[in-house]
Formats: sequence, C-alpha cells, structure tokens
Amino acid sequence: MNPTDLQPHSPESERHVIGALLIEPAYMARVAALVKPADFYAWEHRAVFEAIAQLGAGADNLGIEQALTRMPAADDRRHANAAAEIVALTRGPIETYLTLIAADVLQ
Repeated sequence: MNPTDLQPHSPESERHVIGALLIEPAYMARVAALVKPADFYAWEHRAVFEAIAQLGAGADNLGIEQALTRMPAADDRRHANAAAEIVALTRGPIETYLTLIAADVLQ
C-alpha cells in the first residue's frame, strides 16, 4: 500500500473519543451528532464506537466486550483482542492511576 493512499486520520483523537465514551457513555448522543463509525480509521476504534452506540447510555465494559464478540470481524482474533484491550484501559481503580501520575509530576 502506498502511504499516500491512507485517508487522513488521528489515532490519538480516536482514542480520546473512545476513552471519553468508555468513561461516560451518555456522551454518545452528542458524539454521534458529529461522527459516525465509518469516520474512525482504526477498525478497533470503529468497533468499540459501534458497540457503545448499540448499547446506549447504559454501556459498560462487559456489554461492550460482548457486543464486540458478536461483530463479524470478531473472527479475526487480532482485531478482537485489540478492541478488548481498548476497553480494558478503563478498568482498575482510577485512584491508583491518579496517584501514579501525581507521583511522576512531583519528581
């Protein structure tokens, strides 16, 4: 593939949008007014976005993971695993992550 064949995209922006939706699925209505699944370049981001859209404001990690496994491309383990890793980023006690970030800032 020729590098000039790639559509413009921003993986960081896609991850930030997905991250915000994973933390607060109620943002979906506002986000969906601006972007649609096809706007995401990375399949993993597109799949997670679609899963959250299907589940609505009640989306949670378990529901998203289950929706991902039902998607046609879920047969491709590489993609399914990558999407699951994105969802897993929101697991764990946020206080732990905040403490680590604060400790890094103080050093």
